[in-house]
Amino acid sequence: MPLNAYQANITSIFERVRGETTAELIWATITPIIEARHQAVRSSRRYERDVSTYNAVGVSVARRFGATINDLHTTVGEGGPEVLLKQDGLHFVEEGYALLGAKVADALRPFVFKG
Repeated sequence: MPLNAYQANITSIFERVRGETTAELIWATITPIIEARHQAVRSSRRYERDVSTYNAVGVSVARRFGATINDLHTTVGEGGPEVLLKQDGLHFVEEGYALLGAKVADALRPFVFKG
């Protein structure tokens, strides 16, 4: 999807959700890929530089709507994509999914248990 269409799409989603609820919003960033691994398994148009660009746009839009940012990209980057991603360079091994699940749970916890 072209970047401008992506931005328009998520802006529209945020506008709709914000118009229908006062719930807290959380935006999760796109996780890294390992291009060389992914290209070896399947010819693709997925590139890490695009992930970073789309994340920057997503975060910018999310902040305009007051969303909390859950930076899964950085979480995986710090955890080591080489060990957290499968041989396809895109999907996660069990440890990677566990790390992401914990990060998502941590982001939700303050909103779920407000008291």
